[in-house]
This record gives sequence, structure tokens and C-alpha cells, in this order.
Amino acid sequence: MLRHYLVGLAIVASASAQAPRFDASKVQVPNSSDTAPLLPGTLLSIYGEYLGPVEACQVDWQSTTLETPTAELLRMPYSVNTMAFPKELCGVRVLVDGEPTGLLYVQQDQINFKVPFATKLEGTVDLQVIHGDLASAAVAMPAGLESITLSVTQPAYTNMPIWVDLATRQRWFAPSAYGYDGGPNDFGCRVLQVRKDGRLLEPTTIPTLVGGVRDRPFGGPSDICWSIGPRYTRPGPLPLHLAYRLREPGEYEVRLVQTNTFHSWMVERKRLTEDD
Repeated sequence: MLRHYLVGLAIVASASAQAPRFDASKVQVPNSSDTAPLLPGTLLSIYGEYLGPVEACQVDWQSTTLETPTAELLRMPYSVNTMAFPKELCGVRVLVDGEPTGLLYVQQDQINFKVPFATKLEGTVDLQVIHGDLASAAVAMPAGLESITLSVTQPAYTNMPIWVDLATRQRWFAPSAYGYDGGPNDFGCRVLQVRKDGRLLEPTTIPTLVGGVRDRPFGGPSDICWSIGPRYTRPGPLPLHLAYRLREPGEYEVRLVQTNTFHSWMVERKRLTEDD
């Protein structure tokens, strides 16, 4: 009787184990319902079933160290997280094209992870969750930067206000309004560039309204890039007429460029501190 009882118990335990399950729509920006492509060095959340242990397990922040991004990543138009997280947490691993990711938090219906620096910047990648000996199906995810579309929805006239609209799902790129640091001459980490007949035009230079310590071209980049201001907001129109004085009729090309100067400065500052 005892032998049969033990065999029956083993069968029940085996039947209760379930492989992790999730789909691409459940890979989202943390604390939101927005989906996002996998960008190297960014933090994302996975929501699903059987992803990890019933009791939540999270990283010991006191034990985290830093990892150094490549020069290419530091030129990317977004903030790269430089913290190094464990590649396995409470029996859970997450793979991006077979590369283990850093894990911040795991639980049966949620995982918070960091996309590896080695993740490619275009096409698709396979995302997979492994809990113990059980693995989810590989889920194809978009990788790299999504396209951002600029448009002028109203007729544009010389010497008149011209507003440029942005269409993007990437909230970290989309400014909600001009006046990033308190004045209309600051786009934060973003710069509008305008060309006419293939020639890059010079932006208007107006005084900085906060501090009043210097003049600079409209749109920056600001010295306080990424330090303050609404980073995760919905797209809003940008006042092209404040950045450039368009006095001649004709066809103009407009491009939005984002810098990452503050983040780069922080990395360099950390390196100097370590060297000291």
C-alpha cells in the first residue's frame, strides 16, 4: 500500500507542473500597458502564467554592480540602464535569442528584466522564459527602434507659427510639450533640424530662461538632459517657428534628433570615481 501511495503522489505532483506561458502583447513597459520593442539596456516586464514561483522573488539591490555599455549604445537616443542584475533568480531565467537577461523580479504572473546589451537593433528576436526544468515557447519580439513620424497637419506659412506633430508609441522619445526646463527654448534631449534645398539651416539662438547663464541654439541639447522633466509622456506638437525663422516659401525637411549627453556624463563620472 505504501508503495502505491507514493507512486500516486508523484503522478499528481508531475501533473501540476506547468510550462511558462505568455505572448508578445504582454511584454510591456514597466508600470504601463504599453508594448515596446526590445532595446539593449532597457527594462521591461513580462506578464503571463507559471512564469516563476508563487512567492515573489526580487533582486538584492545592495549586491548589484555596474556594467559598461558599448560606445554604440551610448550614442542611442534613449537612456541605457547600466546596472548588472543576476541572470537567474529563484530558478527563473529569461533568454533573448539564447542570451540570458538580467532579472529584477520574478513571480508566477510577472517578470521584470533588463534587455541584454548584445541584443540586435533591428528585426526580431526570440524571447523565452525558463522556470526550473520547464520552458515557454519562444515568442518572436520586435527589436530595435520603432519608426517616428513627423507631420504638419495645418497649412504652413512663412513668418507664422508652425507646429510639428509626432506619431510614435515610444513614450521615452515623445515630448509632451515644449519648455522642458521652464522655458520655450528647450526640448530637453531633443533637437529639431531643418534643411532647405539640401542645406542644413542654423537654428535661432535665444537666451536660456532658467538660470540665465548662457545662450544656446533652440532645442539644446540641455545640460540637464534626462535629469528632470516629463520623460515618460505622450507625444505633443513642437513649435518649429520658435526654433527657426522660415521667411522664404518653398519645401523644407524637418528631422528630430535625440541626444543622450546626461547619461554619457553619468557613466564617465562613475568611471572617474572608480579610477580614483
